[in-house]
Amino acid sequence: MNAINLWPQILEELKISVSKPIFQTLLSQTDLVSLEKNVATISCPSSYIHSLVESRYYSLVKSALDNQTKANNSLVFVIRPRLVKNGEQAGPLFGWQTEKSNVQEKSGLNPKYVFATFVVGNSNNFAHAAAQAIVQNPGLSYNPFFIWGGAGVGKTHLMQAIGHAIWEKNHQNKILYCPSETFTNELVQALQSKTITEFKKKYRSPDVLLVDDIQFIAGKEYSKEEFFHTFNALY
Repeated sequence: MNAINLWPQILEELKISVSKPIFQTLLSQTDLVSLEKNVATISCPSSYIHSLVESRYYSLVKSALDNQTKANNSLVFVIRPRLVKNGEQAGPLFGWQTEKSNVQEKSGLNPKYVFATFVVGNSNNFAHAAAQAIVQNPGLSYNPFFIWGGAGVGKTHLMQAIGHAIWEKNHQNKILYCPSETFTNELVQALQSKTITEFKKKYRSPDVLLVDDIQFIAGKEYSKEEFFHTFNALY
């Protein structure tokens, strides 16, 4: 069985093994690039999804793959933007064109995470309303805005939707989205390479800074201190 036919079947198996939000937010975003000599290369559209899928769902994905192929496979995860054909999302094996987006490239925003695709319900209607208010009055309403909730309930989606909407209102607005892990890693690199000035300029110059999984800087004293100064500079 080739990869084109194999991956949809694996996704169907994964769909019944995890919650719907986890599947839609993480696993459904992956594609099978190749399967050679029992080594599967799986693409993820962002470093954030790559990190979560590899660290939390490696065994689950491997089990589904092994079950479908009747073999013992190993997985390699790579970061590659989703590819499109005729405006539709699809896997990576048909020669699609990479979707180009200046705001995505510069800001780290995923083009899928917009208000139009966010499902509003009783559990998130207040957070959604607050996010809409932020778009209308950036820097004034709910500033700062802290989103809390369980895994896979749409926190990243809602956060990025704010960034997209503010940019759509004014393309001059500078938006920057990053997981806290990226903030910490780039801080360490800046200290090692003595480029801390460039690091500070990057994170203190945007009009909107969106930091995902902020809780992961807990215990990292220098990262917390630097984020404190970044927050103050922006606020």
